[in-house]
Amino acid sequence: MSRGGLDTADNLVPACQACNNDKRAKLLTEWRPDRVAYAAASSPKIAAELRRLQSHRPAPAR
Repeated sequence: MSRGGLDTADNLVPACQACNNDKRAKLLTEWRPDRVAYAAASSPKIAAELRRLQSHRPAPAR
């Protein structure tokens, strides 16, 4: 995996080819908000990962 993640079924999320090509190595918090919202509403696994990423987001620089 491009960001050091494991190449296991637990770290994979099914996506159509167009979405997979568009997302590439971006985190959910870096990708298209409309697609992420749809995915999170459709999958508890994706919703949990999005919450995890959002809770670890660094505070904006001042």
